[in-house]
Amino acid sequence: GWTWKAYLGAAAKYIPFAFEKSDAKERWGGENYFQAQMGGRSLRYTAQEIYKSQVDRPGNSDEHRAAEEDAEGRRVEFIDKLGGAEAWMAFVADIGRSRRFA
Repeated sequence: GWTWKAYLGAAAKYIPFAFEKSDAKERWGGENYFQAQMGGRSLRYTAQEIYKSQVDRPGNSDEHRAAEEDAEGRRVEFIDKLGGAEAWMAFVADIGRSRRFA
């Protein structure tokens, strides 16, 4: 089953490095932005839906700012729901041990 600890352990291997468009293509194949209109999803479309701004013209939308303010006020609640403080502390430690930051 799903565990945040395992997810964060895997993510720590990727976080220190830039994720380029070529990396996405290698990992998941080409992107078709219009795939979302046909019932699928593209990474770019999903990001735009979450942040309510165009990825090639970043800027904080009202929705984005409101979500950030809401999250800031509920940080402890979110941490508890997303694996707990221990899992996140291990994640930060794993990133710190990365070759990239050593």
